[in-house]
Amino acid sequence: MAAVTQTRKLLSSDRYTSIDGLIKSGILPILVECLRSTNATLQFEAAWALTNIASGTSEQTQAVVEAGAVPYFLELLRSPSLNVSEQAVWALGNIIIDGPHFRDYCIQLGIVEELLKLVAAEIPLNFLRNVTWVMVNLCRNKYPPPSREIISSLLPALAVLIHHQDTVILVDTVWALSYLTDGDNEQIQLVIDSNVVKSLVHLLNHPEVKVQTAALRAVGNFVIGALYK
Repeated sequence: MAAVTQTRKLLSSDRYTSIDGLIKSGILPILVECLRSTNATLQFEAAWALTNIASGTSEQTQAVVEAGAVPYFLELLRSPSLNVSEQAVWALGNIIIDGPHFRDYCIQLGIVEELLKLVAAEIPLNFLRNVTWVMVNLCRNKYPPPSREIISSLLPALAVLIHHQDTVILVDTVWALSYLTDGDNEQIQLVIDSNVVKSLVHLLNHPEVKVQTAALRAVGNFVIGALYK
């Protein structure tokens, strides 16, 4: 516990930047093994340390994946400890954002199903913000885009979140929809069929400029799709 906590503190320090040094020390397999512990505090500290490593370069993110962390992060999404579960969400978001190869790997292991379970009224606000951010990362890359099945799975949750009162969640939700509409007409039609168009148009009048910008991008994508249909 002391060693893992100290590792996390080093990685969280602005004065410590040698992530590669820690990786070369052979600590990654130990941190991954700690994710399997029955001690929630140890799981949390190890997940936090791995989250910080995964937020680094592509090579550092890949090192976390190759150490076998992703399947255990997915298991921790079901942890009874909200702190542990939220930290696992954050870690997976850092991994997915690195590119479609890691996105598709996480999807293959079942992240979407587990993530959608966390879009619930009882989830604390900050936790739900992280969940929404990961959903944005799942939608972000279009080379290639997520499969039709994955988009269809995500849209009902996005159709709920677009009515959320929290601006952070709203901005991320609208950007997710704008990414999904930046595709072929079949993909755009999936978004239309989810009944979010009226809400997106309404958000063009939102007082927050960030919301307006994302909504304008999504509505513009509908128009472009219609022009080239």
